[in-house]
Amino acid sequence: MCSRALLGCWVILLCGQALAEPSPPSQSLPPASAVQPSFGDISLSSVLDFDTAVNRLAQLTWAIHLYSYPDGRDARGQTLQQDVDQYLLPPAKQLRLSMLHTFAEAENSRGDGAALRKTLDEAQTILAQEDFRANVLLQYVQTLSSARAHRAAWVAYAERVSPERRAHGQQHIDEANEAYVHAVDRALESGHSERLGGIEQTQFLAGTLVSAYNKERGDLAAELTEADRAQGKLVAPFVRAAPCPLAPARTSGRPTPYYDQMLRDPGQYYPITARRVGFEGLVMLQVTVSDAGCLERAEVWQSSGVPELDEAALKWTSEGVTFLPAERDQKAVAATAKVPVRFTLH
Repeated sequence: MCSRALLGCWVILLCGQALAEPSPPSQSLPPASAVQPSFGDISLSSVLDFDTAVNRLAQLTWAIHLYSYPDGRDARGQTLQQDVDQYLLPPAKQLRLSMLHTFAEAENSRGDGAALRKTLDEAQTILAQEDFRANVLLQYVQTLSSARAHRAAWVAYAERVSPERRAHGQQHIDEANEAYVHAVDRALESGHSERLGGIEQTQFLAGTLVSAYNKERGDLAAELTEADRAQGKLVAPFVRAAPCPLAPARTSGRPTPYYDQMLRDPGQYYPITARRVGFEGLVMLQVTVSDAGCLERAEVWQSSGVPELDEAALKWTSEGVTFLPAERDQKAVAATAKVPVRFTLH
């Protein structure tokens, strides 16, 4: 019989009943699982803890079941379902957990603390290993989904440069991807005692892969911005239509205008879709500021390669800051300046 702790979706696994394969969602992956990641940080001191850990692992497993690798198979040639079948709760461990829960309930009922502690320790070891692997897989599928969006953004620029220039960027990205995939493979094969090193390595190399895409896309976008500007492909510039705010009491003290006050944090303008995917980048704007310190015009001078980031930079510059006018011969004058706006996730 199935244990009470393993009801719900887990009863299907432990009783061996058939379950229809979940359909992949139509929308992209969420930024994180609804279950807070623990990467195997599990401690059991009671039967209730046992129940909680099992239910949490069930949620993680079904979160993974809802998705698939973006291209069907990853660089190892594995499908997500194959990885789930290979690494998450094989039948022998499912049966052992069910038996351990039965033992724990009986030991708890008769007050046998020593036996209960031994049973919980064994269950804790199994659950911690499975939880760690489930978290690694969930992080992996999320990173691959983000990488797919990054690749599309990079390819849009890479197709416009020479084969040599494209190959250089491809090599950088391939090296980062290979290192990350190998780290995931090692983490899935490792024991629970090695989990801390596996977590740090996979998270670091996931960030390295995304950074490689951001750098290569950003470099190409910067190179091709002038051509895009000539063809009218850049984001429409900001041109002031409303009245200017009150003029500042001083100038920038230099031949170019400069920031005066930050009215809003630029992070408020960071597009949520860009955050989820991990898009970062530098947007270089050219601003025209009147002798009264009024921002008259702002345009993208160097693109980040992500239109949403370019638009956000323009919006923040037009709404979130004020400027001091340039100074020449001790007088405020109208002038232009280059203004960098960098979007970075921490």
